[in-house]
Amino acid sequence: AGPGVDLVFDLDRCGHFPSLSFHCDQRARMPVETADCVLASHVLEHITNLIPLMREIHRVLRPGGHLIAVTPYASSDDAVEDPTHVRFFTEKSWYYFDRRLYDTPGHAGSYNSPVDFCFDVVNVQLIPYQDVLDSLTLNGVLDHKMLDIWKRQYRNVIREMIAVLRKGGVDGIDQSGQSSGG
Repeated sequence: AGPGVDLVFDLDRCGHFPSLSFHCDQRARMPVETADCVLASHVLEHITNLIPLMREIHRVLRPGGHLIAVTPYASSDDAVEDPTHVRFFTEKSWYYFDRRLYDTPGHAGSYNSPVDFCFDVVNVQLIPYQDVLDSLTLNGVLDHKMLDIWKRQYRNVIREMIAVLRKGGVDGIDQSGQSSGG
């Protein structure tokens, strides 16, 4: 650790994975619900044990706290060429981290998921490559419909994304982040 570094720990070995009876005492050494925001810029794509880490981030965030995750986009060469990347993300990936998706019996997504916490997806911003921006911008306005078509048909359209998740599913906070009065 160097100057200004408060915590150092192995992100691949933190948290608790109850369904696999895996537990490691390596935690962020932060009390429960003490962080307003966690910034993970080009980190999560390197994590093998992502669910325990996301659980640990959820643990340390205050109710309504935010995780800001910046990752390469799954269909960009930046995501797949780096041999240290162990996973890929799209704008839909973030919805996986909401246990409510799996808690509805009869719902197509209902199964015994190891995700036992809830993050609400607040916003996902897609950052296109500059040449794509230049091609799809007319009079300073990006053609989002064409961007969506290109994104589905071609590689290297979206360079990275910024996802903002809010700690959800907690007592007293509804999905909008407003107090539910209880």
